[in-house]
Amino acid sequence: MKKRWLAITLVLIMAFAFVAACGNDDSSSSPSVSGDTPTTTPSASPPAQTGPATDQGDIEMDTAPEDAALAQRINIIQDNNSITVINPFLPAGNVTPANWVFIMIYDTLLDAVGENNRIVPNLATGYTTSDYQTFTFTLREDVVFHNGDRFTAQDVVNTIIQAQNGPGSSAFDNWRFVDSWRIINDYEIELTLTDVNVDFLFNVTRPATGIINQRAIDADSETGYWIGTGAFIVDQFETANFTLMRRNDNWWNTDNIPPTEEVFMQFVPEMGTRAMMLQAGDMHVSFGTSAEDIYMFEDDPDNWTVHGLAFNDPQGLNFNLADRITGDLNFRMAVLHALDKREIAIGAAGKWADAEFTDGTFWGFTTEFRNTGIPVIERDLDLARQYLDASVWNGETIEISCAIITNQRAAQVVQAQLEDIGIESEINFMDMGPMNAYLAWGNNQSQISVFFTTITPNAGSIRAAMYPGGSMNRAGFNNDRVTALIDEASRTADENARRAIYMEIQEIFVAEQPATTLYWRVNGIVYHNTVGGMILRSDIQRVDLRQIYMTAE
Repeated sequence: MKKRWLAITLVLIMAFAFVAACGNDDSSSSPSVSGDTPTTTPSASPPAQTGPATDQGDIEMDTAPEDAALAQRINIIQDNNSITVINPFLPAGNVTPANWVFIMIYDTLLDAVGENNRIVPNLATGYTTSDYQTFTFTLREDVVFHNGDRFTAQDVVNTIIQAQNGPGSSAFDNWRFVDSWRIINDYEIELTLTDVNVDFLFNVTRPATGIINQRAIDADSETGYWIGTGAFIVDQFETANFTLMRRNDNWWNTDNIPPTEEVFMQFVPEMGTRAMMLQAGDMHVSFGTSAEDIYMFEDDPDNWTVHGLAFNDPQGLNFNLADRITGDLNFRMAVLHALDKREIAIGAAGKWADAEFTDGTFWGFTTEFRNTGIPVIERDLDLARQYLDASVWNGETIEISCAIITNQRAAQVVQAQLEDIGIESEINFMDMGPMNAYLAWGNNQSQISVFFTTITPNAGSIRAAMYPGGSMNRAGFNNDRVTALIDEASRTADENARRAIYMEIQEIFVAEQPATTLYWRVNGIVYHNTVGGMILRSDIQRVDLRQIYMTAE
């Protein structure tokens, strides 16, 4: 017991010294687009609900003043995730700041704007569908890639093929539904899905569905993936360190050319260093500042703004169902009854975590149709030991894998709590990109992982976490009834019917307990008062930095 409390005390000390700053996905506002509006309006997600902190919520800043003198370059400290590869077709590419880069360098067929995720034109000026299975998209005729190639319908096909050859990636999740295509002409394409899917239009607004240039990829299998049609061009990239992007002055969206010439994003692992870089003027925005340091910026409102951005994504604990031990429900129930989630939340993120649970579902915080009637599993060590005695576990040491510092601290508290029922464990800490690959569908090498799960405000996004082959399906969950229900939901437009389906999905998932939410996180974003133009979303993968600016002092 002394060992346990020593471990937790150390974690708590670190928690209040460092703020949680990971990342996951979404809803960015798109620039204005000329052309016809879509001819069919898809089902939209509801407005975001109130989150765990009083200052949290989406924020869309004003655009740059017309006559103001602006800085040529803005330096940004990204969150606790390093970018190891700029490629939406690899599992390692599914990290939060990489999605911010995707938004800047690629364009998608459609975009989702506002809290209700209203679908608007982007590379497609419009679309038609009569059955939500076959869609005809009309494309812009004035778009060129960064390498000068013209954008045509063939590029849409090439993107779909790349995505469908990348299982485990976010691109695969969103394009997997396309069964066939027909190029009508260079600027008109028909896509037929495997089945009716009312969420498909929202899916193709995701950052990882940006259109790529196949000729560039054929010429260079690494840098070719950096070529898009977007507002910025990748100038330099150093894996797990920084990305420098310069403005694309030939962007087709001439009314919304970015106000800033260069945007520099850097991964700074030491949180204390982040505060020093901000104060020295070397960096202008930070997506992760320690709780200890953040007070300096809160106490200086004349120079700094601190915004608490709640994440929609659950910070969770996942069991590998393919493993002999963690695939045993009795073992999973033993672990769950050993957990004190409030202690985990405080240990992981201090005041930047919502430690009070009102329901036991595994769902996005603001995702539609959240089932609030599912009870929370409470810590009960006697019951935990009973489940453990009934399980196949025979004293083996259990691996707990994790990425990013907040989840490492959460894993340390989990480790200490499991010792209370006699389970010894080892923590395997790794970077985000390798972690995604380590937990990939069909090749999960972990037993327990402490990791976030990307779930957008649209309930259809749960497919990635619960459907066989999904990029967020860290547990290897495969339930025929849930799979059928997810398919049924994608074919159902009636809101009440969809609600009933998603409620049942949550009940089945929780009954099997392949994963559980440990805590909700709020990210303390610090930026200088001269900075504006950002679009910050609780759907964190869709933070939009294309219109960021900084007035010259």
